[in-house]
Amino acid sequence: MTLGEIPLPDDLQVDVAHPRPGVVRVVVAGELDGLTAPRLAAGLDAELGVAPPTVVALDLSGLGFCSVAGLAVLLRARERAAAAGHTVVLTRFSRAVHRVVRACGLGAVLVEEPDA
Repeated sequence: MTLGEIPLPDDLQVDVAHPRPGVVRVVVAGELDGLTAPRLAAGLDAELGVAPPTVVALDLSGLGFCSVAGLAVLLRARERAAAAGHTVVLTRFSRAVHRVVRACGLGAVLVEEPDA
């Protein structure tokens, strides 16, 4: 099951596109918290389980809320991707994402790459 096939609560919207082979663009909007994080994690795991190596570009600009549970999903996705030869790129942060990344001291780990 891929990310686009996993039903998500109404307070989290995910749009998945495959603009070219080997690239997955995921736009996440709404609230990423303890309720929605497991479902996003399962979808990202499915996208990262695809061969050949893939770049997963996560656009987080539409998140109005992101909890520590959401950050854990992003960290786990990056670790799992690296272990499988994939790459997760965080392309855009909302203000809510900036705040929680800063508050948790993860600015050097979860780096926004707006031009990716």
